[in-house]
Amino acid sequence: MGGSAHHVSAIKKNLFSEKSDFQKLINKFTERFLRMVVKDPAPTLLYKIRRKLYRDSLTSVTAIYDHRSSFPSIVKSFLCEDSVWDVHRRFSPYRHPESWFKEAGDVDNINKYLFAEIKFYSTDDLMIKVDRMCMAHGLETLSPFQDIYLGEIINKLPINFKINKSPDNKITTKYLLREICKEKFPDNILTKQKQGFGIPIEKWLRHKNCFYLKEVLLDSKSLKRGFFKEAALKKFVFDFINNKGDYFYPSAYGLVGLLTLELWHRKYIDKNLAADL
Repeated sequence: MGGSAHHVSAIKKNLFSEKSDFQKLINKFTERFLRMVVKDPAPTLLYKIRRKLYRDSLTSVTAIYDHRSSFPSIVKSFLCEDSVWDVHRRFSPYRHPESWFKEAGDVDNINKYLFAEIKFYSTDDLMIKVDRMCMAHGLETLSPFQDIYLGEIINKLPINFKINKSPDNKITTKYLLREICKEKFPDNILTKQKQGFGIPIEKWLRHKNCFYLKEVLLDSKSLKRGFFKEAALKKFVFDFINNKGDYFYPSAYGLVGLLTLELWHRKYIDKNLAADL
């Protein structure tokens, strides 16, 4: 129903306004020139300019999902070995949101965005984490909003029933739901700030001076895995440890992804290979 901050941001910043092919081409070539000058993804002024140029060279849909990624493409190109990066270029993950926006049909861009969330974010994130954990503790968080018939009705509604923008530019999320609930709930509930089920990822990663992070990702087995450039992986980890990054690089959730990949390999690939031998 358009309640997330990134839906509001898409409206406020007009994120789906598509640049001309000429503009995108100019941005692409300028970013390629900067790529020769500044390769280190630590957030210097020049690299931030390169980030912006890169994002402005993409389609609006790809740019939005790249921005939301724990591993934006220009960070992946810095980190990945050439063979891995080549696979990414040939099978870009952003082909999926591009196809979802087309599948959504003849609706406005924000409704296409919400359709894409149903195809991916809701099913592979909220239903996996939030719903399972809440159900394990006897809480029901997503029902009745996952009801298929309710979903069919909501998906047909114009965006102003979900994210309403008043003449004075005040934005109200979940507008129709709030209107329906006006007579049922007090104002302190209706206007309460949205609060997700966040977890202190960065605090956990920094526990005991990042001991576990270093123990796994800087281990020779991880460094020689063949997916990532050894020097780049070390830099990624140490830039996080030394607080040299920002939300874009090095992402705490990106580090969790690296940890998960390495631990998965150790548990399922390495053990099976050892058993075969």
